Amino acid sequence: LKKYITDQVMAMQITGSYDALLSTVEEYKTENKKNENFRNDPPVFIYTTSPSVLIMIDGEPKFQDIKDTDLKHVANTGYVIFENKSDRQFYLFGGEIWYTAPQVKGPWQVTKNVPKDVKKLLDQNKEAAKNAGKVETTGKETPPAIVVATVPTELIQTKGEPQWKK
Repeated sequence: LKKYITDQVMAMQITGSYDALLSTVEEYKTENKKNENFRNDPPVFIYTTSPSVLIMIDGEPKFQDIKDTDLKHVANTGYVIFENKSDRQFYLFGGEIWYTAPQVKGPWQVTKNVPKDVKKLLDQNKEAAKNAGKVETTGKETPPAIVVATVPTELIQTKGEPQWKK
């Protein structure tokens, strides 16, 4: 096989300098190094049988203190999530409703008791809040459950258990 390949390559009459060949090899190595940190891992799949919303955080949460308040906010998400330093609770603005949780990843539950600093901050930044991610509600239904993910994730949900048919 080696002899066959060598004969075929020699028959091609490829011309070029040794320096050009080395340059191409070095260029390939450089390009490969650029792609070393590229990740193409498959996402995590979460299945639920009840209405749920996936809140993506880009990696582990990055908290930023908010000046003149007792709050921090999660900077690496499209949703409005605050941590109240005094009660160590997290608050998620859902658009029409608020959620609270003891940890940023949950478990989240609907609340009407939101700290004054949170309400004040949201009132001062109404335009920014309009552009933030929202938790869609239809009014009559139970508010959707919150699923927080820090790695690529897909949420698959059905209304109740699947009904398999032949």
